[in-house]
Order: sequence, then C-alpha cells, then structure tokens
Amino acid sequence: MLHLPVVRRRRASPSARRGIFRTTLVEPMSDLIYVGVTVAVFAVIALIARGVEKL
Repeated sequence: MLHLPVVRRRRASPSARRGIFRTTLVEPMSDLIYVGVTVAVFAVIALIARGVEKL
C-alpha cells in the first residue's frame, strides 16, 4: 500500500491577513509620496534657479 504524506494547509493568522491588506493600501500611498517628493524637488530647483538668475 502506498502512503502519501499528508499536507495540511495552515490558516492565515489575522496579522498575515492584515499584512496583505496593508500592502494594498501602502502601494498607492507610496506612489503619491513619490510624486509629491518629485514635485517638491523640482520646485526647490526652480527656486534655486530664480535665485541664481538674480545674482
């Protein structure tokens, strides 16, 4: 008789489920933060360029 190993599926813990939910919220937020930081960096570069023009 052939005996196959029994594979038991473990239930996901509540923290694991929250981690999945958190990643779905974090990804769009990180995109918004990236865009915001990029706009801020270019705004600072523009202000520096204006200041240099006045010299």
